[in-house]
Amino acid sequence: MRIMSKKKSPFLSSKNLTLMSGLFLGLMITGESQAAKCSISSTSLDFGAVSPALSTTSTNVMLRCDPRSIMKTNIRVCLTATSWLYNDTTRYIYTNILGIPNLLQSLKYNLFYDPGFTHLIQARDQLTSTGCRDYTITGGKQLTEVIPVYGLFYPGQTGAAGNYRSSTLSLEILYDFERNENYPNGYNASNLRYSDTANMSVFAEYENVCALLSTTDLDFGQIDNLNRDLYTSGQISLQCPSRTTWRVGLNNGKYALNNQRRMFNGKDYINYDLYLNSNLTQKWDSSNNRSQGVGTNGQQPISVYGHVPQQPLKSAGNYSDTVTVTLTY
Repeated sequence: MRIMSKKKSPFLSSKNLTLMSGLFLGLMITGESQAAKCSISSTSLDFGAVSPALSTTSTNVMLRCDPRSIMKTNIRVCLTATSWLYNDTTRYIYTNILGIPNLLQSLKYNLFYDPGFTHLIQARDQLTSTGCRDYTITGGKQLTEVIPVYGLFYPGQTGAAGNYRSSTLSLEILYDFERNENYPNGYNASNLRYSDTANMSVFAEYENVCALLSTTDLDFGQIDNLNRDLYTSGQISLQCPSRTTWRVGLNNGKYALNNQRRMFNGKDYINYDLYLNSNLTQKWDSSNNRSQGVGTNGQQPISVYGHVPQQPLKSAGNYSDTVTVTLTY
């Protein structure tokens, strides 16, 4: 019997190379499928009944992150919101007037990260570190967190009474992750590789009624004695529909003695008075006088004039009083 050596086929080597390449590609795909995954829930923001006065509300967005690994996972999540109009930084809700197609009226509102309404929720191309949060996940556990969103309805707006809404707002998170002692870098779309979106509906019922928009304090300043009279002024701002008759009254304050208004420092009192006019001939107390007028659909300011007459000053301290403003229409 003759034993012959078999020549290897040149194609076998090629097939082996192809197989190895396929295995390498498979490992890459498997590794990428283990990327941490985050998502957010859809939500709604309801201002309820609003008027020309400032109104605020809040809602929560539910964030869920699956590390897809038992290794320590550090995740950076940044919340953004779309729905800018004409490059403006104000968002709008709408109502259809009289059911006529394309005849819409709008009112302005906005979204904020904080309850003090100082940090606006931006679109993704305007994102800053203010809108980002960092989380660390260990043991492969799923992260569930609540992200609060604060809404502000701007005061002084005029609109037709009715239900306003916007269903075109889109919330988006940009996020990235690193394992073990590595941490994500950057706070914008060019640094954060992943994203998820959810819808957000915004509602309000606008009541075209009178509203007190703002009041300013009357500050008589800092003094050493009351050997001379003191004067100051403040302002009340209101808004009423056109042709609506309104009246504004003031009570006598927290520390009044009969009809005499007084400020208190916790020990002693200082007498003062409020007036409707700058020459102090029309005292504004709780008995008879009222500021009155007719609504214009716009903001209407009312001046308040304060006077502290000369009097003995018994003790030092911060003297104050609280006066209630009442709008009747």
